[in-house]
Amino acid sequence: MMTWRQTHVWSAFDARSAIPLSDVRFSSRLPLRVHDDERERIIDKDSLQKFIEAVSPTWGPLTSELVASSRDEMEQLLEAPAVEPWLAALHMDAPESRELHRDRGHDFLLLAHSERTGLYRPPHDHGRGWVIYAVQRGEMEMVTYRRMHDLHGTSHLVKRESFVLRAGDVRVFLPGDIHDTRCSAGPLTLFRFTSLDFKKEDVTRYPEPSRTAGTAPGRKAR
Repeated sequence: MMTWRQTHVWSAFDARSAIPLSDVRFSSRLPLRVHDDERERIIDKDSLQKFIEAVSPTWGPLTSELVASSRDEMEQLLEAPAVEPWLAALHMDAPESRELHRDRGHDFLLLAHSERTGLYRPPHDHGRGWVIYAVQRGEMEMVTYRRMHDLHGTSHLVKRESFVLRAGDVRVFLPGDIHDTRCSAGPLTLFRFTSLDFKKEDVTRYPEPSRTAGTAPGRKAR
């Protein structure tokens, strides 16, 4: 049986509340008073959903501003807690490739890749598309190249720079940028944000520079 004081307190609360006491839900994550239609707004969305909702409204033709904002969102995605179900599943399953999101209106994709130490992907570009690489765990060595032509029409790749991407690092490659990748410390979990579906794009892979001086368009890259 409730005392007079308890009855008085709860009656006062009920009078001030915007909803009946029967509709109050008690939770360690939500306020005491909350309407059902407000629950989705109050409950935190996971990092993947936040990324999708942040990128879609700003999408458009390739500009410096679009690249910068997309890069910022990728950096935020890398801060996702490992306990989030989608990321925990990536670590457990270690898929070679997994599509995390495909935007039906704008055609951009967010992909995840798992690689073992030593896996090498020869020099390639992405045709008309552009891409952002983001390392979630592990390390990846990358080399960029410029394709040169001599007076005889023979082409070859000239190394521009090399660097290592570690967990938390992000790198942008614009249309035509040639680069290779090597997993230097696995297991590697890599996110790739692509402006379009590279499987439908005229993407070129070049022979490894160490094997031949002259190059010619080869197989399509991933």
